[in-house]
Amino acid sequence: ALWSDLPLHLGPEWLQIFVLRSQVVPLNYDDMGAGSEGRALFARKAACLSVLPAQMHRIRTIRFFDTPLSLLHAAVSNPAPLLDSLTVYGDLSTAVTLFSGQSPCLRYLTLAPYPRKSGSLLGVDTQAAVLHNLVSLRVAFNEDISPIHILIDVLRNCSNLESMNFRSSFSGQVMATSTIACDSTRPAELSALKSCSLNGRVDDIAHLISHIKLPLSVDMSINCDCTPLSH
Repeated sequence: ALWSDLPLHLGPEWLQIFVLRSQVVPLNYDDMGAGSEGRALFARKAACLSVLPAQMHRIRTIRFFDTPLSLLHAAVSNPAPLLDSLTVYGDLSTAVTLFSGQSPCLRYLTLAPYPRKSGSLLGVDTQAAVLHNLVSLRVAFNEDISPIHILIDVLRNCSNLESMNFRSSFSGQVMATSTIACDSTRPAELSALKSCSLNGRVDDIAHLISHIKLPLSVDMSINCDCTPLSH
């Protein structure tokens, strides 16, 4: 629909015009490019603090790009009954419950780093209500302390997952103790998984695979970095 894609580059005034003229049409939010100075920054602040919380009942897709955590937390505080896809480039370190634990239609989740930012899974592993209905999960990060144990906790809540893509990269000074051990008594059971792509350090990939149960029919792609670990 003409008014369904909320614009930031036009400034906060046009953001409100799109909200009004779209009436009851589901909305899409994408703040790519809002990192520059000017009207887009004011529009992003307005969107996160007022528009998204007020209109979350009809938001269909959200993409955040390096959004400050204070704004991101405000934006995702209310129930999202129609939300189908959530993408976060940057940090999602959150102690708040995403969408008040109510996003029954959320199927696609992407968490990835933004340039110069590592990306984070912190807190997402406790969001069982948000993760339960996912069919696609894409996770990437750039950091030297591997969050594989958190990813495994996330996967334990993704019983309906059909597609998983995991990618990690490091500075090159990865320590031998960088992978934190996790509870081995309860593997993540991914019986619905159809495709799985894993790209990262060989020890991380091995640790991940040893803590998940996959169907024999899964289409598997693995690319391992075997660079020696530092001590």
